[in-house]
Amino acid sequence: MSMILCYNFIKMVNQSREEVPHLISVEKQILYLLSRTSEISVQELLRIYQRRDYTAQSIRNALFNLKKDGYIDSPTRSYYSILPRGDEFIRSINQKPHFYNKEWDGSWYVLLFEIPEKDRHIRNQLRTQIRQIGFGSLYQSVYVSPWDYTPAVEQLASKLNMEGRLSLIKGKFIMGDMISERVKEIWPLDELNEVYVAKRRWFHNEFIPSIEPLSGKSDEELFVYFLTLGELIGDLSLTDPMLPKELLPSDWEGDKVFSEFQQYLMRLSVHISPSSYYYSFVDHAFF
Repeated sequence: MSMILCYNFIKMVNQSREEVPHLISVEKQILYLLSRTSEISVQELLRIYQRRDYTAQSIRNALFNLKKDGYIDSPTRSYYSILPRGDEFIRSINQKPHFYNKEWDGSWYVLLFEIPEKDRHIRNQLRTQIRQIGFGSLYQSVYVSPWDYTPAVEQLASKLNMEGRLSLIKGKFIMGDMISERVKEIWPLDELNEVYVAKRRWFHNEFIPSIEPLSGKSDEELFVYFLTLGELIGDLSLTDPMLPKELLPSDWEGDKVFSEFQQYLMRLSVHISPSSYYYSFVDHAFF
């Protein structure tokens, strides 16, 4: 499989999202890379991502957006480093996969807000980004999650200048607990399950045959493949609510496919030489 085909697959998934400003997966991945080092030059990022068929302009746009939103800074000309907001975002997103192995206590986190029509652009950004965090829409302007995303919600409220306009409640339903019955309406689980099945097919039929055997591949080649698979994992982290097993359908493939991808990502990482420039970006790391 060519790297172009893999990039097009990712692009197709990204285009299925709402056309509202949000952190796309390549921006998240750049944040991840910056979280693993003190700084990276623009030229190094361009060299890495042009190997993955990204244009120089698309990477410069990603850096511009990340800096504008306060995730990164440019302390010296043509070099970038991550800011505390960026570090917090990476920690928040990277915690999501752990929920697949966590016991649920039956509590719900309910996010409430009311934003007037004149601020609908902020409302649209908020709705898109709280879905990426892991919430689902129970009613209009009422979102729910079985997991605690309080730090991510606080950071989002700060980013959108909405402190005091959001309410987050934890508890259990006394009346009207139809969430378990409506879970497929609240989260698009059927569609997401189909995406997982398709990605597993692509992984086995195209991705693995394009890289195996791993021996003989250069560190740079392995790193490019690492980033390709890592971007898919990052995309899944943004779209999968990673619900407790009690709420998932019996034919759910998400946890199994996600785990398989993570294991192969680790396999790629251990084949990169410890003396390589790229080693610090992949050692014991997941996207």
